[in-house]
Amino acid sequence: MYSSTGCQCCSALRIRQIHAQYGLIRLYWNAVARAHAEAWANDKSTLLKGIGIWVFSYLGADIIDRCLVRGIAAGELDQEIDMYLEQTQHVYDWGEHDTISGTTGQRGAREAAREMKKQLSDDDIHMSRLVAAMRNMV
Repeated sequence: MYSSTGCQCCSALRIRQIHAQYGLIRLYWNAVARAHAEAWANDKSTLLKGIGIWVFSYLGADIIDRCLVRGIAAGELDQEIDMYLEQTQHVYDWGEHDTISGTTGQRGAREAAREMKKQLSDDDIHMSRLVAAMRNMV
């Protein structure tokens, strides 16, 4: 049976892809909420305003790309994203001391995300995994 947009199996595949994409984005934003729990809980935090959403959207695109390129298994994405976000936690204070409030617009968000991306290192992720594995041996 064909529909106006193609066969039913193609439509089902597209729906599964959309669900997978949604799941990945949701996983990322849940990780942001964990990494910046205090700012996430504060309605007045810049993290929850336009600049924060834009910065973390740009940053998220890079982090998710890194995970996909490295072939991280679905069950390990949470931990991997957490480790990347941990690397960027001290670039800006999104909470009480808010060090990003002078940054505005998408251009400012791209620049802020670029500063945060400078902190990302796959080597640190590998080292964290090694340390965790060694702890489990003891």
